[in-house]
Amino acid sequence: MRAATLDTDKTIQETTKMPFSVFLAKYRAYIAANLAPNSISSFEYAVEKLQSTLSIRYVQDITPRALEQLKLTLKSQDYKPVSINSYLTLLKGMLYYAERENILPPLPWKSVKKLRAPKGRVEFHSPQEIAAILALHTSISWKLVVLLGVRAGLRAAEINSLKWQDVDLSRRQIYIAPSKTERFRLVPISQDLYNMLQSVKVRQADEYVIGDWHYNTVRSLCSTYRSTTKKLGLHCHLHKLRHTFASHLAQAGVDLYRISKLLGHSSIQMTEIYAHLSPSDMPGAIEKLPEIK
Repeated sequence: MRAATLDTDKTIQETTKMPFSVFLAKYRAYIAANLAPNSISSFEYAVEKLQSTLSIRYVQDITPRALEQLKLTLKSQDYKPVSINSYLTLLKGMLYYAERENILPPLPWKSVKKLRAPKGRVEFHSPQEIAAILALHTSISWKLVVLLGVRAGLRAAEINSLKWQDVDLSRRQIYIAPSKTERFRLVPISQDLYNMLQSVKVRQADEYVIGDWHYNTVRSLCSTYRSTTKKLGLHCHLHKLRHTFASHLAQAGVDLYRISKLLGHSSIQMTEIYAHLSPSDMPGAIEKLPEIK
């Protein structure tokens, strides 16, 4: 028997072809009921990269070899390995669904290996960089986008969808609705964020906290943020604000358990990427051992 290769052309030819747009509508209905909003937004971004890189007319045009081509193209465009691996995971999830629905025959998707990504390195902004980002735009809504990320650790989707009904200024906390993978969380409001929210709410009639910076898609908000900050010459993406929030807390000595709760992580293992930023006092820890008598 011939070993499995990246493409099994004969099997694909025997499968009735389905237009990718038809399949995508079917899969979107599936993930709308089964994935969290953040994951759906990430999937849409992965599909955008797939379609802008490859000529996909039918779902059968997507093969392991095609995914390899996508991986190499994104790598040549200096996309980070972590981002490329995330796109591959989301797209493979779509293709496994196609197999379960008998739209595609079983193919060796596992042969498309992830890129080796560096571990333990987190990119975050310095306070000086945050000040420069805040000064980029005179709009208070823009400043709220930045502060909700860097002072409350909200994800892009959470910033975009945050409504005034979820902001309790009297108790100084923000209510983040539960997703399919996480429980709800309450995030305390820092003083600078509180001052900004209070000044905006007095004169803003929009139901969304970020007002005219609210977009129909999270991808649009992220794209606008990236293009606006491009003039600073920094590596700016909206999720980096959330990393900055957690990194600054870790540097200030806040324990990983509390950082995990503030971020809404389902497991503290997800928060351990910030562990190396925490102040270390190993000798002091040893001195806390009880005396043996």
